[in-house]
Amino acid sequence: RFLMKLPELADHDFHIDVIEAETPNHYAYAIVIDPLVGRLAASTEAYTIWDVPTGGCRVRFDNTVTFQEGFREKHLLDEFAKVTLATVNSLAKLKMQAEQGVAAVLAFEEQQFGC
Repeated sequence: RFLMKLPELADHDFHIDVIEAETPNHYAYAIVIDPLVGRLAASTEAYTIWDVPTGGCRVRFDNTVTFQEGFREKHLLDEFAKVTLATVNSLAKLKMQAEQGVAAVLAFEEQQFGC
């Protein structure tokens, strides 16, 4: 179990459990945020990365979210937008790290969040 702290969400703890690891191509983890964000109760994310014969790589990303009890259909669009934004942000940073290195991701986060 890991505890992740993000400067842009300093009041939140991200509890992360690695549930699958096949170095270097596949990683999956379960995450719970405390306090909860929006109506999200928990999520499981998995990345599988493999080389492409013509160069580069492909990434498969699976994200399963569990919403808090009492979740209603009227909340669906708002929560879907939040999950989609977080997913796009994560994949963009993964691509940036692969192509430009960790320093580029840190600079991006500084620009994005000012931290």
